[in-house]
Amino acid sequence: MLKRGDKGPAVKDLQTMLVGCGYPLTRWGIDGDLGSETLGALSMFLADHYENYVDLDRNVVTDEEIDFVRRIYDAFQKQPDKPNVPIFYDLRETSSRKNDRGPRSWSSITGITLHQTACLLGIKPDRWKTVAAHAGVMRSGAAVLLHEFDRLVWHGNGWNNRCIGVEFDGLFAGVKGNMSTVWDDPSTPQREQPVSLTKEQIVHGKEFIRWMKSYAESRGAKIRFLVAHRQASASRRNDPGQEIWQEIALPLMAELGLEDGGIGFKIGDGYPIPEVWDPRCKGIKY
Repeated sequence: MLKRGDKGPAVKDLQTMLVGCGYPLTRWGIDGDLGSETLGALSMFLADHYENYVDLDRNVVTDEEIDFVRRIYDAFQKQPDKPNVPIFYDLRETSSRKNDRGPRSWSSITGITLHQTACLLGIKPDRWKTVAAHAGVMRSGAAVLLHEFDRLVWHGNGWNNRCIGVEFDGLFAGVKGNMSTVWDDPSTPQREQPVSLTKEQIVHGKEFIRWMKSYAESRGAKIRFLVAHRQASASRRNDPGQEIWQEIALPLMAELGLEDGGIGFKIGDGYPIPEVWDPRCKGIKY
């Protein structure tokens, strides 16, 4: 049994299940604190799924309620349209439409573009709603779905028309260990410091991208490419960065039979993949 004000792993477990079943905690997220937002989401969940159930005390979560949520959550995880990641925020209905330029055909979608956010957005889903991408991966490994893939979202310059854009949360060096390749925000007095990918971002980010490919192809897309924003923009040389490319892109290209356009490939004023990111690209400088 849990009660209002309780904190800890049991509360996080309940919150994870609620979010995983489509009841987002948009203000505080999965913070391990049993407050009004979580209790309200639980009440809505019970009203939607538990026939004729009467919640006698909204400040208490009974073992029976927790067991019921777990049964629904376990069943929900098996749905084919949901990625196999521990936490999944589906924000397609509530994300900002300012970067949405209208529909596109599923058959026009041929690739996935990798990005870095170049800042730290954190774990609160609301902070992601204005991000110009179709999806994102939090540092916790949680997956965020912002727009349906058959929407034209301005995320990657020359990749916009044909690619799904996915952002990895963090400021990453273009070349790991080289501060000159780290974006410095001119609006702040300090020099921004880079971060590294978390283990969760690597493991669950790859699983999320596997799902993106499968999901899009089940609707008529033909995913052949896994590309970098860098390849299509002169102002995004460090995007997504060496670490994301080597930990995410290269293993998935080998596993899924995807390509980045080939050695030296770029669009317009973009930059090709450099040798420091991929040893096959001999002689191509960062």
